[in-house]
Amino acid sequence: MSTKTGSSNQRDTVFPHSCDAQGCLIASHKFLTMGECIGWSSKVKTLQDKWIDRGHFNTLGSATYQDPSDAYPTIANLNNPTLHEHFEPLLRKVYDFYKADYEQPNGVAFPGFHIFREDANGKQGHAHIDEPFIHINWGQEIRNPFSFTLLIEQPKVGAGMDYWDQVVTEEHLKKVLLEDIYPEHKHFRYSLGILYTHNGLFPHRIANTGDMQTGEYRITLQGHGVTLENGKRVLYF
Repeated sequence: MSTKTGSSNQRDTVFPHSCDAQGCLIASHKFLTMGECIGWSSKVKTLQDKWIDRGHFNTLGSATYQDPSDAYPTIANLNNPTLHEHFEPLLRKVYDFYKADYEQPNGVAFPGFHIFREDANGKQGHAHIDEPFIHINWGQEIRNPFSFTLLIEQPKVGAGMDYWDQVVTEEHLKKVLLEDIYPEHKHFRYSLGILYTHNGLFPHRIANTGDMQTGEYRITLQGHGVTLENGKRVLYF
């Protein structure tokens, strides 16, 4: 596997900063209408037989951080046709936004969905830094990795991300990532239909904003991107 991401402190968010300010941590872009969110989330729910059980949540599609590296390509290839068949207009819109090549490399998963229901109540995500690219054999160097999230359905308690933007030393980072010793975090609340982009470098986690009621869902389209040495940008999950 060959990767090239540059200095860990020089990995920039790809595209675009709505605030147009250097150092903007999370870029946002109004991407879907409320009606479009309802339509796509309804589609996700009609495909429940295709969901993959991840314990206290599900995914629709493969995920680098959930599937074993040796099994990921096979799982990706098995699930990509479903995502393409049912979500091609949405996926193409995302690919166009990031100027990515829609022709997915063999064994690389399309962006997929996180689905949380009330069985996730009381659970808390673990802090992490996004480095999913290390699980894929790209066959060439890569640069400028990034991550994105699009909220298409939320429970009454809302949805968002906890993050730590002041963790700068290796010692602090180890405590956050490995020892579950969390300093005070900040919270970023998502809004429906907004596409959020960040570089994945800062410790963050899926926020537990409170208990969901029976029948409620938290559904997001999730993905990452890299630019290959040959200049093509690939989106994946």
